[in-house]
Amino acid sequence: MATVGIDAVEIWTGNLKLDLPGTFAPQKGEEPEKYTKGLGLNASSFPDSYEDIVTMAANAAHRLMERKGLEPDDIGRIDVATESAFDNSKPVSTYVAGCLEQVYDEDFHHANKGERKFACIAGTQSLDDAYNWIRAGRNRGRGALVIATDTALYARGDAGEATQGAGAVAMYIAEDPDLVELSPEQGYGSADETDFLKPNQQFPSVDGKRSVQVYLARMREALQDFESVAGDVHPDDVAFIPFHTPFPGMVRKAGLLGYRYVTRDTA
Repeated sequence: MATVGIDAVEIWTGNLKLDLPGTFAPQKGEEPEKYTKGLGLNASSFPDSYEDIVTMAANAAHRLMERKGLEPDDIGRIDVATESAFDNSKPVSTYVAGCLEQVYDEDFHHANKGERKFACIAGTQSLDDAYNWIRAGRNRGRGALVIATDTALYARGDAGEATQGAGAVAMYIAEDPDLVELSPEQGYGSADETDFLKPNQQFPSVDGKRSVQVYLARMREALQDFESVAGDVHPDDVAFIPFHTPFPGMVRKAGLLGYRYVTRDTA
């Protein structure tokens, strides 16, 4: 059958920006290098008073559809991944569809719509859902919109405050993609952890050091699982590696651990 993957990507960030070394660090009485060198951060995106997860998601999707020349009839599925949902029944994807219908002559009534929640991996899971939907032949020639959107906020004074931000990423998943083909081989790593959770509260409860350990452990497990079905991986086989990035310093650790594992076969 035809290949399936990401045909296009667009982003939308909040209209406001916080300068971390120039504004945030002095207010905290800390050295700018803590953020620029330690965390690898220079600025955070924030939503303006008229922005939220719906408007950012809709704007990212609209920008993508305009660039690709897509119409609502080209979309058979809309999946939104978020941990900032405000409705316990109605999925964010329906709000996004309603926004888009204000600028298109057609509607999205025949597009399947859903919402995913699983901290920071929900976007990847939604991508997987769209991939499987197309591979199963249920798309009727149409593609899927996968949108990750969040306003990630921490309580004032929380150690994770510098890593907060807001934005949305929209992806068009389709057959014969222009951007990247997705492989049928996958590896998984997940566990019941309490390093980051938000039970009926606005701000997350976070154990930062434990969260880094969990991130690395799950990545290692996923890589081991992937090799069990796809065979051994070598750095020469890899062109690019997209990482979930709470902050760039965390990804550097993950990249080094993964490189050591595939070159030395050590966990």
